[in-house]
Amino acid sequence: MKSRIILLLLLLPALAQAQNKSSRLIAWSWYNYSATFNITDSTTYYYTGDRGVKNLNNTSNYCDSFYRISYNSSTSVWTNNRKDYSTFDSHDNQLSHVYYSWDVPSTAWKGGTTDYYTYYNGPTADHQSSYTHQVWNVAQAKWLNSSRVLYFYNGDDLVDTTVSQTWTNPNWVNSIMKVYTYDALGNTILEYMYSWDAATSSWAYSRRDIYTYNGKLLATWIEDDYVKATSSWSSWMKQTYTYDASNNRLTSLQYSWDAGTSSWKNFVKWVRTYNSTNDMLSEIYQKWDVPGSSWTNDSRKEYTYDNNHNNLVYTESTWVSASSTWKYTNRETKTYNNYNQIVSYITDKWNAGGFWEYNNACFKYLYYYEEYLLGVNALQTLEGYMKLYPNPAANDLQVNMHFENPQPFVLQITDAFGRVVKRYSEQAVKDYSRTIVTSDLQNGTYYVQVAGANGKLSQQFIVTR
Repeated sequence: MKSRIILLLLLLPALAQAQNKSSRLIAWSWYNYSATFNITDSTTYYYTGDRGVKNLNNTSNYCDSFYRISYNSSTSVWTNNRKDYSTFDSHDNQLSHVYYSWDVPSTAWKGGTTDYYTYYNGPTADHQSSYTHQVWNVAQAKWLNSSRVLYFYNGDDLVDTTVSQTWTNPNWVNSIMKVYTYDALGNTILEYMYSWDAATSSWAYSRRDIYTYNGKLLATWIEDDYVKATSSWSSWMKQTYTYDASNNRLTSLQYSWDAGTSSWKNFVKWVRTYNSTNDMLSEIYQKWDVPGSSWTNDSRKEYTYDNNHNNLVYTESTWVSASSTWKYTNRETKTYNNYNQIVSYITDKWNAGGFWEYNNACFKYLYYYEEYLLGVNALQTLEGYMKLYPNPAANDLQVNMHFENPQPFVLQITDAFGRVVKRYSEQAVKDYSRTIVTSDLQNGTYYVQVAGANGKLSQQFIVTR
């Protein structure tokens, strides 16, 4: 297994947005609250080339691998939790993703799931053409097919049909099919969902969604269910939408179908407000009060932002009918770095005494990043790989390495300014492990640098307490 890790310099914040530099997630830690915030999990990300996690909602789609460990506060011991590996093609499309979980009784990694992806090179971009999901069979000790989705495209490079199938050895069996119709602007105007009828070996209607638009703005959405007994469509739900002059969605009104009167009835509604830069400030969720024939408040979400449109504070409130007032319930507070990436995410709860506090339902995430050069190949590297944990570290850091071609090497720890703070001269070994004491280091960014006759490895870690 070969690793190519770019040796990076930590640049001054003023240079952070230079065109040939970017920032990517290297680790996050999760803390639960019990009298104080206590670390629970830590995850570290590894990359090759220019790839980097920038979207926290899809971390596994952008990194070559990540490794998660969990902390046992009663024994003060870190234990393995999960590890994931991904492969990519020359266009950075994800080809595979495999997930392993740690089995405590056997103290060994066990296969979890594997996903495979294929792509179609369309006129405008690469598009996914298939997704196959496999699970690890313990008894047979091998990966077995579980499900897959096939994607088909029309002449305009839009998804025309998707077919979901399940594996029944030795064949793939149809399950769900969706067929899409578009208008001249590329808006989806009709979506039919079919289920597979094994008795007749044919597709049968299940559901349909009908959409209308004002230009590119969704105006209405109607969902119908198919009634097999009467071979007809039965209305179920409808939503209508309004917008302001900046195309911000102001209201979403949902109706339910009243079969008795054959008409749409008010059900729920969302009302939103925005600031002058089109950031959503609030969203109020309301329910239709049938006896009073009026909308009644139910819950509210409020947002504040920084000058870069990053959401700093998010609060939730519930409506108290008796006093006709809003009552706070939950709050989320976030901070960001110079790349507008989340650095911290903390939750707290509203106390009936009129103040925010932490309780046992609260948690926080801390995220750590590294700057890296875009479009620059890796320096000459040792043939092998390095794993650091926990990252971030508090009192000690575990360094594990594997070398394809063992050789004597020097391992040193440097701070963000390149100053060597620890140094070790080591003999040639194939597998190497060392626990490095970090309790004597100040909070901050450090690098583990390994240099041998055949090249170098470098990886960043964080010290925080």
